[in-house]
Amino acid sequence: MLRLSRDETRALTLVVALLLASGGVRYARRPAPLQLTAPELDVPALADSSRAVMARAERAGTPLGEGERLDPNAAGVTELQRLPGIGPALAARIVAYRDSAGGFRTLEELTRVPGIGPATLERLRPHLGR
Repeated sequence: MLRLSRDETRALTLVVALLLASGGVRYARRPAPLQLTAPELDVPALADSSRAVMARAERAGTPLGEGERLDPNAAGVTELQRLPGIGPALAARIVAYRDSAGGFRTLEELTRVPGIGPATLERLRPHLGR
C-alpha cells in the first residue's frame, strides 16, 4: 500500500478540489442545447416547381417543329435554344444583345451578336419570324 506524507495528502486534496471546482464551473456555464428548426416544407409547391423546371428543360431540348417559328424579340433563352445550332450561351448572348439594343428591327441585325455570322443567320432564317 502506498503511504503519502501529510503535505502530499494536502496537495492531492487541493488538486482534486480544483478539478471538481473547474468541472462544476464548466457544467454551470455550458451552452444551452442547440435547437434546430427547419421551415415547413410545402411539398405540393415543391412538386409544382420541379415539374415546371422539368417541362422547361424538356422544351429546351425539343427542336422546333415543322413550320414553327420564333420571334427573336420575344423568345427567351429557353425558347432560343430550340433553334438549330443555338446552345445556352449563344441564346443568352442573343437575349443580352436584344435587351441592350432595344430589340432587332431586322433579322440581319442578329449578325451583330457574337457567334452569329451570315451562314448561321441563313440556317436560322426559316425558323425566325416576327
